[in-house]
Amino acid sequence: YAIDWLIIPIFGAAILAMHLLPPTQTQFSLLEPKIYFKYHEKEIFPIWLAIVVCAGLPMFVTFIFCIWGVGNITPSRRVWRSKLVDLHHTWLGLAYAAMASGVLSILSQISGQPRPDFIERCKPNPEAYKDDSIMLYRAGVTNTSICMTTDIKLLQSGFMSFPSGHATTGFAGLAYLSYFLALRLSVFNLKSKQYNLSERASVPLVRIFISILPLILAAFESVSRVLDNRHHPFDVIVGTLGGLACAWIGCRFVLLPNARRMEKIEEIPLNSTFGADTQYPESIPLTGINAI
Repeated sequence: YAIDWLIIPIFGAAILAMHLLPPTQTQFSLLEPKIYFKYHEKEIFPIWLAIVVCAGLPMFVTFIFCIWGVGNITPSRRVWRSKLVDLHHTWLGLAYAAMASGVLSILSQISGQPRPDFIERCKPNPEAYKDDSIMLYRAGVTNTSICMTTDIKLLQSGFMSFPSGHATTGFAGLAYLSYFLALRLSVFNLKSKQYNLSERASVPLVRIFISILPLILAAFESVSRVLDNRHHPFDVIVGTLGGLACAWIGCRFVLLPNARRMEKIEEIPLNSTFGADTQYPESIPLTGINAI
């Protein structure tokens, strides 16, 4: 996996370099009402909080599950090597999802679509509204030459509406976490050893609720971008679909193969090195789950 961990930071550096470049500045219309919304300086989900929620939270939760053995498909032999291998594969899948979302985030740089609060960022020259060559003959279509703002960075970021980067990265990290929880809590496995099928034939609601909590958080983060007038609803929808696709990449190519590997480990008899009579717990279930 050395090549994987070498490629990922290279991709990350390349994506970061792309974001340092100014985005495409397309033409916009002064008659378009969708870009006249108020500019909010304070965001509900600023960038630093989005990073903590979309990357830090999945890393922390998966660390707890892999190292402490919470869930169903964790190594039955409580040895540090198996725990760290499990954690490595889980974080590698998260890195796959993050790398894919980073690639998609470049689209907002290329598309150059104005945000809902673009006019307040631009501060157009009032004379432009009186110019017949703009308002009458071109239906209000113009460019940044009429902008009077002195904050160039604020103006440039106003052209990064489509798709929503917060929605893409949010669902990439949190949807990955949601699928991870569903696997570890056996939401998709009705033959789970964590609860007795003779007593209950359905998945406990608590397990389902815990698994979808990350998706609820990702949805709230995405909707907050509309409330902050940073993105149009369509931008958020496309970003959400892109984030789900990125999470699927991490799950399909890393998380699921690792889950199957863990299940095979459970079926291997204990090595004589550990002692034939030694008993090892298969997993440490969440407190109170089995009683539901």
